[in-house]
Amino acid sequence: MKKSYFILTIIALTLIALSLKKKYSSSPVSMQNKQNEINLTSSEEKKSLIKENSEINRTTEKKAEEKDIESFTCDYSLGYSTFKEEIEIKSLPIQGQIPEWLEGTLYRNGPSIFEIGDEEIESWFDGFGMIHKFKFQNGQISYVSKIIKSDNYTNQKSKIPIKNACTNICKICDCYLACGETPRSVKFNPETLETECAFEFEDNLSQEKVYESAHPHIDKEKKEIINYMTNFGCLYSSYDIYKIPFGSKERKIIASISTKEPSFMHSFAVTKNYIILTEYPFTVNPLNLMFAKVFIEQFQWKPNKGTIFYLVNRENSKVKKINYDAFFAFHHINAYEDNDVIYLDLVAFENPSVINKTRTVKDRLRKKEYDSSLTGKLSRYKINQSEDKIEKLILCDKIMELPRINENYDGKSYKYIYATGINLKDENYFDEFNQLIKVDTTNCQTKIWQENCCYPGEPVFVNSPKNESEDDGVILSVVLDTKNKKSFLLILDAKEFKELARAQLPHHIPFGYHGQFYPKEVNA
Repeated sequence: MKKSYFILTIIALTLIALSLKKKYSSSPVSMQNKQNEINLTSSEEKKSLIKENSEINRTTEKKAEEKDIESFTCDYSLGYSTFKEEIEIKSLPIQGQIPEWLEGTLYRNGPSIFEIGDEEIESWFDGFGMIHKFKFQNGQISYVSKIIKSDNYTNQKSKIPIKNACTNICKICDCYLACGETPRSVKFNPETLETECAFEFEDNLSQEKVYESAHPHIDKEKKEIINYMTNFGCLYSSYDIYKIPFGSKERKIIASISTKEPSFMHSFAVTKNYIILTEYPFTVNPLNLMFAKVFIEQFQWKPNKGTIFYLVNRENSKVKKINYDAFFAFHHINAYEDNDVIYLDLVAFENPSVINKTRTVKDRLRKKEYDSSLTGKLSRYKINQSEDKIEKLILCDKIMELPRINENYDGKSYKYIYATGINLKDENYFDEFNQLIKVDTTNCQTKIWQENCCYPGEPVFVNSPKNESEDDGVILSVVLDTKNKKSFLLILDAKEFKELARAQLPHHIPFGYHGQFYPKEVNA
């Protein structure tokens, strides 16, 4: 009897032990238990478990950050669909409170029509442009939209490159201009947005067969506009850097840099004493442009050439050339001097594959796996003139584009960047820009605005009249709400990055590029 009882006891204890083993092996363990397990495993297993814990922590943090973000149900194809209605709304419905001091006009530019007759325009870059105007007055916001009626729009006959001035807005003398990168800029009425005529400079410099930056710099202290153009020639071309005094339409050459194979450069930087051109090894033989149907397709990536930084002295026109490794960028953010050192910030890409892989509307609509070559990094280049040496520093690893700053700090030491960003919901899903980011360049601390199924455009900073700090003001961004199939104008407090108000539109606005805000008192 005792023997049978002993055997039954052994069997019972064994079953209990097996049950406990199964229970704890199939359920989550505490961090202390994990640590105990790590101490008993081999070195390789230890590394694996540590990695697993790290991934669990990251996943938990990511889920906490995205608890209000739905799964991948947002269809951003609306951002690449045509909107061509020319409308006027005297007062948009507003949620929230607009700052009393905010008076003036925001002009936005970008492609809006993607068909020529029955033919579809393949390239997002080539769509016909439209200007959108948001006027702030007495606590209300009015809205006007108008198609840019360039020569290419009025004379459209076939699927050809559309040089339609749909990149940015600028102001020269008393003229409001819709500008692109290939001539010419289009003058429009600032009140009605009606297209008036092609803009003409009053000088003898070339106005045809040139490629001009759509990002001129406004130097309020020296009262001049700085820009450059690539002048294409059969044997040799040149980068012609010029200035335009306030109140004038005459371009005055500061310096010309000869080149055999011009680079695709979308923007540049200035400091108090220098103009910085960054020549990427994404170049073209000008002869290939003579019969080209698509401008950008003629450029070739030649990384062995490396990147060249040209430092142009604004006073004596001397040019210093410093070589560096190959990379590509669309947008310079800012630059400033510290004795013989120039600090240059831009959004740097490994190569220009972002152009080739996302140039067409169909490519941009196709969900893509994450590819690091398609994402730009906030990079700082420390250019030491006395040693001809350049050092690179990644300021922040956030994915971003369309960067803006407080323009009062252009060419000066600064702290804050505002940009569109991508919240990667999954490593296998590459979304469009679905958030706004404020970056502190001194420590990479960020503040984020995002809302489910909303895709914000370029954040335009508007300075408060009090001007108490660099970030004393508001951010204006046109946001596409794909859930409600409409757009709205978002107003954020630039310091706290919290929503102050939004103005709702009755329709969608396609994804655009750039824009400018002009305060009410500005008449220059």
